[in-house]
Amino acid sequence: MSQLVKKTLLFTMLFSTSCFLYAQNSEYENNLTGDWNGHRTKLNNSGIEVIGNYMHEFGYNLNGGFNKDKKLEYANEILIGTDLDLDKILSIPNANLKIILTNRNGKDITRTRLIDPEGGQLTSAQEVWGRGSVTRLAELSYRQKFIDNSIDLRIGRFGFGEFGEFSCEFQNLLFCGNTSGSNTGSLIYNFPVSQWAAQVKYKLNDSVTVQTAIFEQNPSLQENDNALRLNTKGSKGVILPIEFIAGKLDQQGLFRFGGYYSTAKAEDVYLDINNSPKALTKVDSKEHNQRYGYWGMYQKNISYLFNDPQRPLQLFTQLHY
Repeated sequence: MSQLVKKTLLFTMLFSTSCFLYAQNSEYENNLTGDWNGHRTKLNNSGIEVIGNYMHEFGYNLNGGFNKDKKLEYANEILIGTDLDLDKILSIPNANLKIILTNRNGKDITRTRLIDPEGGQLTSAQEVWGRGSVTRLAELSYRQKFIDNSIDLRIGRFGFGEFGEFSCEFQNLLFCGNTSGSNTGSLIYNFPVSQWAAQVKYKLNDSVTVQTAIFEQNPSLQENDNALRLNTKGSKGVILPIEFIAGKLDQQGLFRFGGYYSTAKAEDVYLDINNSPKALTKVDSKEHNQRYGYWGMYQKNISYLFNDPQRPLQLFTQLHY
């Protein structure tokens, strides 16, 4: 191990706690708040599912980093919302309306100890801190399925995360959602940042699905003052993703291949307006009229702890550009 690596060692305490206050069925006996004396089951039977979640994560700087002082940081998220079954409520078949609010608080050990504040931050050792401490409208979406559930339409406000989706089983932000959105950049936003969007999935067969969408591209949505805003003020363009999903986790493995095209203007990270390295010339950045990128992912369940399908041992890899 190099001396540089030793000096920048960061120990992140993988001590995360989630208390889920909802379930997908009428069995609430094992939930934290129970069945609310039967009222919860009645709500569920009438089409109203209550969603609630609390999560916290710790990060500790054991040695090194930009600021070498030892430090313990704490971040948390409170999530509340509802998922309305519109078939039960309004007789609209295979339709749901979901509303989710999140409140994030605390500090990120990556920001306070690991990185140079002037160098820019790409990701976080505590994913629940992502996009800062603020209350956000994380989702306001209408979803409906058609033709024996082969077509899935979703419109409203939501994040990019279903494209290049990766479950948040790790505390590090890069292993959560779409990796292109799991950083502090200003192009793609995962949960809990929501933007206006329309998404459609088409299930070709049991093993192959294709999905595409159009997302608002609006950097101002990162600002705390705009976390509950519904208008499109500050929009710079749109993002058009497409993704192919093939296979199954417990068989040959799950493959995801996708990419996006953005109409928003962007500054070149390397060249100046004269096509010279801007780090040397200190001249303004070259501007592009579009951006694009792509990703590939592979996941496979290779074993199960105690033969429990809910506890898989998984092999995975990702490629993003």
